[in-house]
Amino acid sequence: MAHLSEAPEPVATLVAANKVQCVECVDPTRVSLWVENHAATDKLSPKATNCASQQVIINLQKTPEAKRLTEFYKQAVTTCGR
Repeated sequence: MAHLSEAPEPVATLVAANKVQCVECVDPTRVSLWVENHAATDKLSPKATNCASQQVIINLQKTPEAKRLTEFYKQAVTTCGR
């Protein structure tokens, strides 16, 4: 609503330019499902998957930049193990 007078931009452009930063937009359930899917592919243990999920959610809440989701996941796997 605050930007109605501005020209519309594609979501990909907004994300790439870090114009979308919304802590309230981080849905822990969806993030957890995303992490669980990647953890299954990477064959992480249930304990590591849970740890990674929590780490990714925390990092996204601290830095709500959707384009960094994969980066946060990789960091979490390094921290949590397999």
